[in-house]
Formats: sequence, structure tokens, C-alpha cells
Amino acid sequence: PERNYPQFLTDEALKDLFAIFKLSKAKSLFFGFNSRGSWASINHLHFQGIYYPETQDLPAELAIEKAALREISNVSGVKVSELTDYPARALVFESEREDDLITVTLDFVQLLQTQDIPHTLIIKPDKIYVVPRSRMRGDLCAGGVGFMEIAGEIYKGTRDELDSLTEQQISEELSIATLDGAK
Repeated sequence: PERNYPQFLTDEALKDLFAIFKLSKAKSLFFGFNSRGSWASINHLHFQGIYYPETQDLPAELAIEKAALREISNVSGVKVSELTDYPARALVFESEREDDLITVTLDFVQLLQTQDIPHTLIIKPDKIYVVPRSRMRGDLCAGGVGFMEIAGEIYKGTRDELDSLTEQQISEELSIATLDGAK
């Protein structure tokens, strides 16, 4: 905050996140980024990080990671896919080569930034989900749909509110939040 960088993704910021992954070594660490216009809470460069729960029997896996992918391209050794059965539309960039993953993903993100298209990223050491966002806001999530909601985690104020949600309501909210889903 002291440097007052805007909420605008840079090569340096992504490289810093990958340095944190190396320090952590935990497979359950994820980072999220909401650009301006996609319900970033404040306009200075920041990310959210979470150690997602894992058990002895199950790896840490967000709901979005369970979605089927369809490969649409390969750029400099980075596989680019689209989600095919998930209510939020996203491109997924995958590579074991960190520098290539950062470069190819950032090329796409910079295109979004120059076109003033809001976006959300879900970042893992070998995979980055990029979700072009609409500026529409549904009413299911009081704080708007951010990185955790896009990833498949919905938070409500009470257990009764959570229990009353339907899969269709959640799918509609995620669809509204993404660029192609806004009507």
C-alpha cells in the first residue's frame, strides 16, 4: 500500500507470487486476484491467498479445478484450455515452466487490461485460471463475486442462508459475473 501501485497485474507481481509458492512448498496454497471492476476491495495492488483444506484422503482442490477442460491452443509450451462444464467462463494456462506460464498468461491479461476488461485470476504453481468478468453484479453474494466465489466457494451470513441456496442459483450468479454470461 505504501508504494500505491494500482490494482493492475504486472510481471513483477506474478514472479513474487511464484517466489511465495516456492517458500511455502504446500500444494494447498492458492492465490486470487480481482482486478478493478471485478470487485477488488481497494485500488492498490493486492492478492488474496488461502491454504485450502486438504485431508489425508483428498488433495486440496477447488471446485473450479474439477471442471472439464478443452485444449484450444499451445503457446510457447503453455497449454491453453477453456472450461467446458463450469458456470464461470475461463481460460486455463498450464505449464511446469514458471517463466513461460507467467509470460503467456500475462500477455493475455495485459490484453484484458488494455481493453479495460475486468478479470479474476486463480493462481497455482503450475496453472492459472483467467476469468474475464462482466461489470454486472448479481444479488446472491453481498460483497460481489470475487476470486473465492469464482473458484466455487460461496459464503453466506448464516447456515440457513447457505442451506437455502440451490445449484442453479449459484450457477446463475457465476454466469452473470463472467463476460459471456452477462445478459
